[in-house]
Amino acid sequence: MNPHSRIELPSVPYREPCYNCDEPKFYCSPQWAMLARSSRGSNDMEQAHDTFRSSLGGWLRGTAAGLATVLLGIAGFALMIAKGGDWGAWPLALTGLAVLLVFFKWVQVMSSKYEITPERLIVRRGIIFKSIDEIELYRIKDVRMDFSLLNQTAGIGTVCLTSSDETTRVGDLVMRHISNAQARREELRRLVDTARRQRGVREIDMVHEDLPPHA
Repeated sequence: MNPHSRIELPSVPYREPCYNCDEPKFYCSPQWAMLARSSRGSNDMEQAHDTFRSSLGGWLRGTAAGLATVLLGIAGFALMIAKGGDWGAWPLALTGLAVLLVFFKWVQVMSSKYEITPERLIVRRGIIFKSIDEIELYRIKDVRMDFSLLNQTAGIGTVCLTSSDETTRVGDLVMRHISNAQARREELRRLVDTARRQRGVREIDMVHEDLPPHA
């Protein structure tokens, strides 16, 4: 047999259903169908369940600093009207300061973005120079939510994550002024439990008891 000869196998169409439109599609072999299924499965696995940022509107309505900023901006216009222009445009400096504070807060909000997939929490930071951190959901140990009375009126809260991932090695991940914080916390806890079950991960609390002294 010639070692340089090539054996060509017949290409038999393989019928594979399309999960998007329920119509059958053809692949040249079952291997191609398996590859298509694995590629589709990986895309579905990494599809984001939720994407969110800190809420600028929630910060303005639901925090003392935000309300003070709003009142500062209103005070500038109120003084301008009350004095009938006797003070010139100086009262508008208060409004300008309020606008500047809102702008700085907006930059802070836009510099962090959170994305939750079935397997991980992705943290994107930065506007010009960017970084991406990932926390595997099965490594998350605790999901805590903190909120004040003002936070409740605006429907925001601070979600804190404790995990064994390297991303939180120096401290908990704190996501401040998150809208619908309660619902997002519950959804995150559900995904964490699912990820743990899929990987067979169980958390064991180690209780340290005092040993009796040696005789």
